[in-house]
Amino acid sequence: MMRALRRRPFDNTLWYPFGILVENRYIYKILETMLQTIPLHLLHVVTSICGTKPRPSYSTLCSRLQAMNEALKFFALREWDFERERVTRLRERLAPEDAAVFNLDVKTIDWTSHCEDFVAGARRYLLRERDEDIDRARRRMFK
Repeated sequence: MMRALRRRPFDNTLWYPFGILVENRYIYKILETMLQTIPLHLLHVVTSICGTKPRPSYSTLCSRLQAMNEALKFFALREWDFERERVTRLRERLAPEDAAVFNLDVKTIDWTSHCEDFVAGARRYLLRERDEDIDRARRRMFK
């Protein structure tokens, strides 16, 4: 995932994104407040005092990140257990031409490509960032 984030970094990144898996929604909210909301609002105050105006503002970034967290919360706060016996039986019963179209073998998933697609989708649809800004974001990330 980190490789995908380095290839398509988020705009105005102050530090590398990371995740902490928690099951308790109250701990989740406390961590979100301490690790995201408070630092961004402090940066907003500091930049306001210094007279600079980042685009987008840190308050806007905070709102966008909270929206992204809200969208992903359902998946992040649950433990998922997937049964695969039926899929395995279905895969075994597929005709070769159908198996070529409907790949049901999880072992063949290109996880690197999957993570890159995830990051690209998060940039575009959750954070509403433009692909044209990737080079600028990459330069800022590697300063």
